[in-house]
Amino acid sequence: MTGAPASGRVQTVLGPIDPSALGWTLPHEHTAIALWHVPNRWDYWELRRDEPVIVEELAAFRDARGGGIVDLTLDGVGRDPAWLAGLSRATGLHVVM
Repeated sequence: MTGAPASGRVQTVLGPIDPSALGWTLPHEHTAIALWHVPNRWDYWELRRDEPVIVEELAAFRDARGGGIVDLTLDGVGRDPAWLAGLSRATGLHVVM
């Protein structure tokens, strides 16, 4: 195959970036899950929107040379683009949703 390599972009919650800017990425994360609407749920994760704790953990990943995360939280159990954008701004990590 010949020709120029494909030049795509990665869509983050703060806008598109060059793929080379992404760096080491955790590909399957959930920064918050809300299951309160599910009857008889087994909430063993007890994931809450405890922003100081989540920012601290994401910052530790960043400090270990992490570049981004992919948050796979589904609509209906807590997906929130504004929340993720805030985490991205607070930590300097790229966040893909």
